[in-house]
Amino acid sequence: MILPCLIIEGEGRLTDLATGAVHRLEPDTMYVLDRHRIDADTDMRIVCVFSPALVGPETHDEDGSYPAPEDESLGREASGNATKD
Repeated sequence: MILPCLIIEGEGRLTDLATGAVHRLEPDTMYVLDRHRIDADTDMRIVCVFSPALVGPETHDEDGSYPAPEDESLGREASGNATKD
């Protein structure tokens, strides 16, 4: 799952878990990473877009990711791409 995010307010650090690189986060910073960790230095407000969309029952896997829904129709309905029979 690719997760684009925009920092609205606050400051922190983002660690790319694939490379170990650390990046500074501040307002108007946008990032797109698959596996990452955020350490906040202040209260932060972040807007993220999940694709496929979250539908409610998601829980993190052992590696920190969200698994795809078992019922494929959940993702399509939540994203507005459901087909009618």
